[in-house]
Amino acid sequence: MKVSLYTITLSGGYYGGPAVPLLDIFPKAKAWGYDGIELEGKRPHGSPLDLDAKARKAIVKAARDNGLEISCVASYSDYTSPIDEHRENELLMVREQIRLAADLGAPVVRVLAAWSGVSRRNGAITYDIARANFPNRYPGTTAVEQWGFVRDCLAEAAKMAEAAGVTLALQNHAPIINHYQDMLDFIAEVNSPALKASLDPPLLTEHTEEHYQAALKATGKL
Repeated sequence: MKVSLYTITLSGGYYGGPAVPLLDIFPKAKAWGYDGIELEGKRPHGSPLDLDAKARKAIVKAARDNGLEISCVASYSDYTSPIDEHRENELLMVREQIRLAADLGAPVVRVLAAWSGVSRRNGAITYDIARANFPNRYPGTTAVEQWGFVRDCLAEAAKMAEAAGVTLALQNHAPIINHYQDMLDFIAEVNSPALKASLDPPLLTEHTEEHYQAALKATGKL
């Protein structure tokens, strides 16, 4: 097992202070004993909007110079909207995150079925606005419809990932996915070798040895 430092930890949103510049994170991760870096695929560190070819080469060099892997690019996807343009925008972003991962040599892009988004007040990340009506932000849209939107978007994103030589890892993150079996059902319905699982223990519905073992056994080689 290898352990990566998730750059969102040093993004400035969860503590009083500025974000640590991305290239400065690599020597810190090395000094702290990490094996790799998980890059948040959004600002301030990993938005494809900000990283041109030169910046991507600098990231690869920083990882190599510090003996670290770039293990993952983390997407904050939300495929639940009944509005076509919203889902197309989400797919466009994950396509760019997949391309970023391929350029950085990262084998995995972590994806979510649904994500509320965040707001900032005085630089601090807050969830009160984004989660005020989430996941019921689209009244009249049924759970079955939302499931279909997510499945179809994951299938399209998986084709992009497979073409780029990258694997998507679907996290068991609520809502829509309210149990690890929901995550596994999405993966089974998409049925792509480029869509696998990111099983996050703190997000499991029960925190018992038996439930953890059942989740691990059911997830298996995924």
